[in-house]
Amino acid sequence: MPIQKTPQKTLYRDGPYADLFSQGVQVGNSLHLAGQVGTDASGKAPDNLVEQMQNAYGHIESVLKEFDCTMDNVVEETWFVTDMDECMTQVQELFAERQRIYGKPPEVAQTLFKWSRLSTQASRLKSSALLSQIERLRFMPEIKHLPSDADAGAIVAAVEEDGAVILDNVISPEFIAALRQETDPFIDTTSNMARILSRASKPHERVVS
Repeated sequence: MPIQKTPQKTLYRDGPYADLFSQGVQVGNSLHLAGQVGTDASGKAPDNLVEQMQNAYGHIESVLKEFDCTMDNVVEETWFVTDMDECMTQVQELFAERQRIYGKPPEVAQTLFKWSRLSTQASRLKSSALLSQIERLRFMPEIKHLPSDADAGAIVAAVEEDGAVILDNVISPEFIAALRQETDPFIDTTSNMARILSRASKPHERVVS
């Protein structure tokens, strides 16, 4: 089923229960994804927990693709497992494969829950076969950068599109250097303020929302 748009949301519906819920819902620059279980294309869940995780991430990637996004856009994930002991005995294999899927050490927050039963579009299968489910909440691509002298129309357009925009080099390096010259004599070099100002030599940014 194609992407559907309403004044407030963009929806992606798919699967046997497409009339009941969406696989992905975009609101502004955030995207909320439905939970995904580890079933394969035939609707069956493999016995191996690592293979179930691979399938679940594969489903997630398919939904992300509908919104022109990838795993790089994920910021938070939640795992549900029906057997925590089994999960812990395979934790090294699971997280090694998870890192392979992300293509790097995942830059996401994660929560792991033990659940007595997983009820999703795959509930027609035996619950004992459904060992893992993964949910995602992630943000859309990064906010645009504009030069500090960008005209108002460009700034407004960027804010309307993404909800915010970053104006680069609002404070010039020359201003920062002059400020440091005046304040350095009065600042203890071991203080937090000194560490803050030590990073101020880089051009500053301003976020407009």
